[in-house]
Amino acid sequence: MEMNKKRQWASRILSVIQEHHLLLSTLLVANSLANESLPIFIKRSTGDWIALLISVILVVLFGEIFPSAIMTGKHQFRIASFITPYIQFLISILYLICYPLSLILDKVLGTKCKRYHLEYIRQLMEICQQQDVIKPEELKIIVSVMELRNKYVINFIKPLHHVCYIQPDEPYCKRLIRRLKVKEYSVIPIIENNCVIGLFKSKDLITLDESNYGQLIVELVKVYQPLIISGDTTMLDLLLMFQKYKTNIAFVISQELQGIISLRDLFNEILDDVYLDEDNHGTVRMDQTSQQQLIQTIY
Repeated sequence: MEMNKKRQWASRILSVIQEHHLLLSTLLVANSLANESLPIFIKRSTGDWIALLISVILVVLFGEIFPSAIMTGKHQFRIASFITPYIQFLISILYLICYPLSLILDKVLGTKCKRYHLEYIRQLMEICQQQDVIKPEELKIIVSVMELRNKYVINFIKPLHHVCYIQPDEPYCKRLIRRLKVKEYSVIPIIENNCVIGLFKSKDLITLDESNYGQLIVELVKVYQPLIISGDTTMLDLLLMFQKYKTNIAFVISQELQGIISLRDLFNEILDDVYLDEDNHGTVRMDQTSQQQLIQTIY
């Protein structure tokens, strides 16, 4: 419920700041009109110096100090959303004056400007960490995720000649079991002539027995659709693809099949540490107890 409210607030605020030059012109013109007209009205009932003094005090208190204090507090988002309709009403009143000014600003400065850079956001996060708003570990993860957009998967792949895979015409046999047992990979690609056919999970072999010897692997196990990406895909896009397609391995193509990249590789880059995934093609190794259980199951 709270999340829906915040989304509504954000929608209201964005509807106003999209035309930021029009908003800026309206606020500055309205502020100038208020500051200049206030002493004129007060002067009618008091002297010049008293009118000037009262107007200065009112402008400083209610036009500068109090609004700044309120809008930098913890409810600034809610307040900004609340006053948005009044801002829109003010824009409509001063539209004939402010719209031409906004057009001039758009022409001179451009309508789209990059106001926030990753480095600024990073510095802001560091300030939050120094003030104990976030923990150092959280800061590390946030910064690492932001940097993923500048990193490309081609630089983090596991080359094809290091990948354990099978041919689609390979039969199920003891030799294949020994090979997979030695490699200890949990997801095995199926590749033919440098073309990815699919992949299967090695744990699916546990349900097979000697009566299946000689049959093709692709006919005995469930073959999953591979995720194929280009080498110039960013690591951030890869993370979103893993989330969308519910997989943890992608095959990287740059004119031809180059290799694979996994969710483990991506997490290693985010955490700057070794991440082990129990269902991941890579350097996952089982302990001695798990190895003995697997051997007893297969044989």
